[in-house]
Amino acid sequence: MKLSIHITYFHNKNISNQTGKLKHNKIFYLQKIIKSYQKIKVQKKIFIHTNNTKILKKKICGKDISFIYHNLSNQNPRTLPWKCRDLINKQKNYFDYFIYTEDDILFTKTNFSYWLKHKDDCLKRKFNLGFLRFEYDLKRKKFLTDLTKSLFKFVKINKIKYIVNDQNPNCSFWIMDKNELKQFVKSKYWAFNWSNKNYKAYYDTEIMSAIGWHGLNMDRYIASVLPIINNTIHEGAYVHHIPNNYAGNKKGFGSLSVKQVLKKNLK
Repeated sequence: MKLSIHITYFHNKNISNQTGKLKHNKIFYLQKIIKSYQKIKVQKKIFIHTNNTKILKKKICGKDISFIYHNLSNQNPRTLPWKCRDLINKQKNYFDYFIYTEDDILFTKTNFSYWLKHKDDCLKRKFNLGFLRFEYDLKRKKFLTDLTKSLFKFVKINKIKYIVNDQNPNCSFWIMDKNELKQFVKSKYWAFNWSNKNYKAYYDTEIMSAIGWHGLNMDRYIASVLPIINNTIHEGAYVHHIPNNYAGNKKGFGSLSVKQVLKKNLK
């Protein structure tokens, strides 16, 4: 079992690169997510795509890490998330699983085990096994980053109840096995050349890369779904957006608590 992980890190030399309510430097988040990936006990390689390899090599090390420099002179820095795709395409026959992620999404071995267990059942029915980003507020209460309303639609897959995320399946990363990837690279969504841009169908430049093939109005999956285990969404479906930018907002993103994601009591 071989896993290829691609992370995009943009370093802005003109600002402090501090984000989130805790005001940590972005490299702190990158270090944290790399340590989490390194705990996944499979053969793996981590590729960090960046416009500044020099600063990262001083802060991050590991035999399983490669730094790939992309010159963004006279280019919109928001195109950096697309720079990794040529390499991913070249790797499609050499790795079993692929992850593309932004630099502040904490993906754990629990998340990986969850995905391995449920993804095939979903794919057979043309569903995408989903994830939900969450954040902590200052009182350590969990809030959803990408949903503003509770979910209430369900499907049954292989005797397991799944809740349908038909609001916003964005989770700032995507994960695929090599069979899915081989289909993905042939689709119109793989290359950075789509048209008729709008938020619902095509998101923006950065998000479009991170949404992968499971965005709303794309043509691969019926919907993104999450399994219900013991009357609640499987714990492996939650990934932490570690800057905690939105948690506890009075309205909009970050206003819906994890406990409110299910519209009704499932007992």
